[in-house]
Amino acid sequence: MIYGGNVLFDLTADFLTAYGELASELPNEASIEPSIFVDEDGNRLVNIVVVYAGDHAAGEKVMAPLLKLAKPRAVELGAMPYRDFQTGADAMLGHGKYYYLKSGLLTELSADLAEIIVDHMSRDNPVMSWFQHLGGMPATVAPNAMAYSHRNSALNLGLMFFSEDPSVADAQIAKVREFYQDAAPYMIGFYTNLNEDTEKKTWGNYGENYPRLVAAKDQYDPKNLFRLNANVKPSA
Repeated sequence: MIYGGNVLFDLTADFLTAYGELASELPNEASIEPSIFVDEDGNRLVNIVVVYAGDHAAGEKVMAPLLKLAKPRAVELGAMPYRDFQTGADAMLGHGKYYYLKSGLLTELSADLAEIIVDHMSRDNPVMSWFQHLGGMPATVAPNAMAYSHRNSALNLGLMFFSEDPSVADAQIAKVREFYQDAAPYMIGFYTNLNEDTEKKTWGNYGENYPRLVAAKDQYDPKNLFRLNANVKPSA
């Protein structure tokens, strides 16, 4: 059992920047992750998924500032099975749909980026956007200790299209790419498994760790058998 649930707010740039500040101050036991979407009535909304992996009374106290960022439209917080939280999006993101996703890592949610997000979400038929709340224990590892170098990332911004209708796919994918292009100057890199970009961009994402990855590739996979991923090529 965890303390968690959902809190629904109206989308504004001020709310997003306030969210980013709060996310950076929370303890490791806490996670608050927004999904930004348009409801059936055309309202631009932010649903914050809340998880506190610790004492429930402490979680309620830690999450109290979230309810003061703005006036919530709805609040559903309390004790819940972690399984319910983990499977909460299964129906929405089920098999058999068309999906396209791009994402990038941020050290902060700046006011300028918040305005860009609100702008794109205010357009006709916008794609969904969301944040993963990072930091915590991964941030205590040195950037050069492992392949993943972006230990100072505070958030992962995701931009996503999904639908059961293939006729809208091309238009919506174009919107994801345009949104991403506008947000990219604020990103420091990306989570490699969510990348489908150029080899040069993939390699640069590892920073100073890339030569060590090439050395490992030279030793264990010199013929590049394992290449159907964000590939690190052997030097040979």
